[in-house]
Amino acid sequence: MTNYRLKGLLDGKLTKAAFLFLLSALFAAPAAPAAAQELPPRFTNSLGMEFVLVPQGSYTMGPGPAFLGGAPDGSRTRKVSIRNPFYIGVTEVTQQEWQELTGRNPSYRRDRGNPVESVSFDDAKGFVKLLNDLTGGKEYRLPTEAEWEYAARGGSGSNYFFGDTPGKLHDYAWYDGDMASGSHHPVAQKKPNPYGLYDMYGNVFEWTTDLFDDGARGGARNPQAGGMMVIRGGCFGSKAEDLQSASRFMELPATKSTLIGLRVVRDASFPAGKPESKDPKETRRQKDRRDRRERHERHEDRRDRRDRKPYKRPPRL
Repeated sequence: MTNYRLKGLLDGKLTKAAFLFLLSALFAAPAAPAAAQELPPRFTNSLGMEFVLVPQGSYTMGPGPAFLGGAPDGSRTRKVSIRNPFYIGVTEVTQQEWQELTGRNPSYRRDRGNPVESVSFDDAKGFVKLLNDLTGGKEYRLPTEAEWEYAARGGSGSNYFFGDTPGKLHDYAWYDGDMASGSHHPVAQKKPNPYGLYDMYGNVFEWTTDLFDDGARGGARNPQAGGMMVIRGGCFGSKAEDLQSASRFMELPATKSTLIGLRVVRDASFPAGKPESKDPKETRRQKDRRDRRERHERHEDRRDRRDRKPYKRPPRL
């Protein structure tokens, strides 16, 4: 069938139909690329670390009027906007993932399926740097305090993502009475929160990128002399009221504790399917030295246990 509108343009005769056709072609809105419209809800990187997409949105950060135990002195609530979606680890970083990337396991209580612990804030940042080396970018990082609480709440405004009282907490968290075991537990053994995240409450504390500032929540970034970093989530020895989504604790960035681990975030602005590669020579070298490292670490562990601090509940803020 002849397209008379196009034929009119080719013949040099600008008919009314051809003129309208030209206008519609010039001013038609370009179609957005499919990749820009949709982000995969989950992805797994080359280490086997699984991430889930947390959507952008707004929420009220901080302890609400029903906060159990009463809101800490100086605390306040404020409206926070998460302007961009982001990926966050489905679980805390495990000892297996840490060892596969770094070639060593710093944990005091060792089990490859348990969260890595006895890592300082700088150790956590070093792990993130190695992850970024796999992609040649800067997409991996630790969560901000605001992002952590937003992800923990799972879209809920209550004290816990399942309600204001801790009646169901045992279904979702290792805490309090689990201190009798003297240790953390394998990840993803309890139920996840609405975003599909495991162990957001209990098991081990998690480092955030925020310095503690009594007057600001989720906004303190400037280093201070003797500054304390905010840690979130509680641990296997925490009480139920300390596992509320808005509960905050602080610790020195150099602290290496059996109670503190990490969870990793990845910016959603980077393609989730971006290939990640390791230097094969480095991988072989790590495998060759793994047995020797572990033997050496056992000797170090015996020595470090004499200097290790006993369990002490971090100060509640």
